[in-house]
Amino acid sequence: MARALFTLLILVALATWAAGQHPGTAAAPAPEDQLRLLRANRSLIGNLVSEGVEMANTSHSTAARVEHCRRASRSLINAILQAAERGDAERVVMLTNLFGDFVRDGLSPLLEEVKARIDPQSPEGERLGVIQQQARADLQELKLTLTTGAVRDNQRVQESLKQLDELTPSGLPRPTVASPATN
Repeated sequence: MARALFTLLILVALATWAAGQHPGTAAAPAPEDQLRLLRANRSLIGNLVSEGVEMANTSHSTAARVEHCRRASRSLINAILQAAERGDAERVVMLTNLFGDFVRDGLSPLLEEVKARIDPQSPEGERLGVIQQQARADLQELKLTLTTGAVRDNQRVQESLKQLDELTPSGLPRPTVASPATN
């Protein structure tokens, strides 16, 4: 499982980098756009790799491992929120899709595995409960931003948001967000 999670983190990092390369487009991004993407991706890739290394160095069935995985997912959320704030809908879509893959293939299975091995009443179990609450809050914040922020009207962002509705990380209830029309 450790190797699979580390591999997933590396693949997410590489996908983030590759997405900034704009292969197959008729015109290459302007140099200032390339520099902006490099800076944005460098920070995200650094965070993902750092958390992946920490996760690989952590005992297999501990809440600390889940914490590193949650921090990696939080790095993706932070990048999504920054892109949404800038109105960069394409980056929001790309990163949201990566986030969905990460939760589905990484965080959810890890939570299931660790929950099965930890007594919920132990200090480690209580720590896992706190981490789950943080993950719930992270997902809630992401969904709220995508339904009320600057990119909320973009069709592709809405499609990515629908994919988030299908995500329910183990032990995390689906967040409920009022639609912008009802606010």
